[in-house]
Amino acid sequence: MKTQNKISGINISGFVIRLILAFLIVSSLFFIIGPFYIKIFLPLFSYEIELINSEYEILEADLVNSNKIEQIQYKIRTHRKFIDEQGISWPSSDMTVIINSYAVYIHPIIIFSLILAWPTLSIKNKLVSVMISVPLLIAIELIDIPIHLIYKLQESYNIDSLSFHIQIPWYHKYWFNLLNTGGRQFLALLVFIISIAPHYLIHKNK
Repeated sequence: MKTQNKISGINISGFVIRLILAFLIVSSLFFIIGPFYIKIFLPLFSYEIELINSEYEILEADLVNSNKIEQIQYKIRTHRKFIDEQGISWPSSDMTVIINSYAVYIHPIIIFSLILAWPTLSIKNKLVSVMISVPLLIAIELIDIPIHLIYKLQESYNIDSLSFHIQIPWYHKYWFNLLNTGGRQFLALLVFIISIAPHYLIHKNK
C-alpha cells in the first residue's frame, strides 16, 4: 500500500518544491529591491526611536556596506549629561549602532514565499493575501528593528569606561532575545496565517 504524502488535501512534496522555488524568487527580488525597501523604513524607524525616548536624537540613518556585509547604521545622540575620562562634562553623547539588513528581509521573504507557494490559493486570492499582509508586515517591522536598535544603544552605554549607565528595561531585553531566537520567523508565520485565513473563513461560511 502506498502512503499518500498528503495532509488535508495538500501534496507535501509538491508544496515543498513550490516553497523552495518561491523562496528563490522572492529572495532574488529582495536582492535587487532590498536597499530601496530598507530606505522606505529608515524614516519610520527614526521617528519611532525618538518617540519611544525623548532623550534620543537621530543624527544619521543609512544603509552601509561593511566588509561586503550590508548593514543598517544609526548614529544616535543621547541627551544626557556625562563626564568623560578627563573629567570634562558633556551635555550629550553620540553612539553608532548597527543591525544586519537580513533582519529586515526575513519577514517579507517568509511571508511572500509562503503565500506564493501555498497550493490551495488561486492567483487572485494570493494577490488579496499579499495586500492583507502589507500593513501587518509594516507593523511587525516597526516592533522589531527600532526595539533592536534601542536595546543595542542601551547596551553600548553599560560599560565601565563610561560615567553613566542606562537602565535597560526588562521588556526590551526580553523582546530583543525573543526576536533573535526565532521570534522574527514566528511573527512572519503569524502574518502569513492571518493573511490567508479570510479565504478559508469565507469558504467555510458558504
